[in-house]
Amino acid sequence: MAFRTSSRLFGALPCLLFACAAPSIALLATAQTSADGPRILPHVTIAGLDVGGLTASEAVEVLSTQVADELSREITLRAPDHEFAITLRDLGGRADLEDAVARALDVGRGQTVPTALREAVDTILGSFEVDLPIILEPARARTITEGLLSDVRREPRDARATVANGELVIEPHIVGVEPDVQATTEALIEAAHRGDPAVTISVREILPEVLTSSLEDLVLLASFTTHFSTGQVNRATNIRIGSALIDGAVVPAGAIFSVNQTTGPRTSDKGFLAAPVYSGQNVIYGIGGGVCQISTTIYNAVLEAGLKVVERHQHSLPVHYVPRGRDATIDYGSADFRFQNTTGGPIIVRTTIDGDYLTCALLGRKSSATSGPGEGSSPAQPASQPPAEARPATGEPLTRGAPPYEPAASSADLGAEANN
Repeated sequence: MAFRTSSRLFGALPCLLFACAAPSIALLATAQTSADGPRILPHVTIAGLDVGGLTASEAVEVLSTQVADELSREITLRAPDHEFAITLRDLGGRADLEDAVARALDVGRGQTVPTALREAVDTILGSFEVDLPIILEPARARTITEGLLSDVRREPRDARATVANGELVIEPHIVGVEPDVQATTEALIEAAHRGDPAVTISVREILPEVLTSSLEDLVLLASFTTHFSTGQVNRATNIRIGSALIDGAVVPAGAIFSVNQTTGPRTSDKGFLAAPVYSGQNVIYGIGGGVCQISTTIYNAVLEAGLKVVERHQHSLPVHYVPRGRDATIDYGSADFRFQNTTGGPIIVRTTIDGDYLTCALLGRKSSATSGPGEGSSPAQPASQPPAEARPATGEPLTRGAPPYEPAASSADLGAEANN
């Protein structure tokens, strides 16, 4: 005989189960109450730690040690040539223990019977896990990350061509590195939540404007070196400042290079100091005294390279650092030294200082390099008449002695310096 099942009975079964279980749930919850207050049901865990049977204060105390250990957990930030360790506490990490414990106490004591039944059954059959998230402060995390990444940041540096012992030396470029603070901070916070031990720092590479490859076909067109006294502090300072303003100037093919335009006015705001200058047949002090040695050194390199001299003026008195007739004085607004790039390719003007020696090196492309003296150049002449290369395009001699021009040294040392 087949048994027939009433659909009414099945429909009423959940209600019967709840009705039967409700007293058990109430009894279980009541059993987990003491004079110290309610206790967490057995087999309830917070962040993996069993807190069953504990009161709220006991659970907070037990969890405090574990949370302290978690906040001391280190995450490693890695980048090429750099590695940093940072803890969750450094990132402003904290945990809301009271909230987690309150949620643990609510297990099996839910406001609805189905919820309470389900939670109670979970504790009986296995365990019930309450999460304990670590809360981080994004603003603080960014500030800390930005401070660490300042060591990763690197400015790009152009490739440079220098002359050492008469030889051309190419200093390779350096790629700049700019760390992405926002992306790294976000990755760090995500790693903290996931428990990852390390994060790769996000960086952006910055290429310099002048790459090593762009200088590989450079040749040394010409160079010239003059000596100056470091004991004349103000004058030596002016030479260093002026040469730094000129060093690395690029002169395109056919363009005219001007010392005055390149350095700008030689003023005290730029660091130039008062030093001896020529004024007619007298020696006076003027801001920027000494820079004429720079223009003179460039002038002689231009002669060696065979480039076209556009403007050049002689001093009103002899100077000690070049033979007579090979000097080129400048005075902003009235006298300049200019030359034209006639090579067909760009020229790089390097003005460098090594101890008490000033060197001007003219660098150009192999395909456009000149060979020997070119238009408007000739060897130095010992006579008082300016050499042919010092004359303007009209062929008329340059006016000499227009003040103020810079001397070799102070008036007291002028005679001795002129004989060096």
